[in-house]
Amino acid sequence: MSLIIPHYLLVGGCSKDKVLQAHKKAKEIFNPKGKTNKLVSQLRNVSFFVLCDGSHHRWKNEDEYMKVKTAYIRYLVESDIQFVEMATQELIS
Repeated sequence: MSLIIPHYLLVGGCSKDKVLQAHKKAKEIFNPKGKTNKLVSQLRNVSFFVLCDGSHHRWKNEDEYMKVKTAYIRYLVESDIQFVEMATQELIS
């Protein structure tokens, strides 16, 4: 058995321009060209979500993944874009 802790970012806000910019940046980071699994949802009204890849398959290692995720969250904070980070625990047998 192993414990998987997936993370999700729900991004939204009042400024459509800021959310559009954040959505574009998230797609560049988390939906690179050539990857079939998309981690960034479509834009719905003024919100979207990012399924942070807890398995780190898209990055060399967990440290690289954490740097990318942290940099994106820092961008959201510095740009005054509202977001919620959620985590769940799943026990895989």
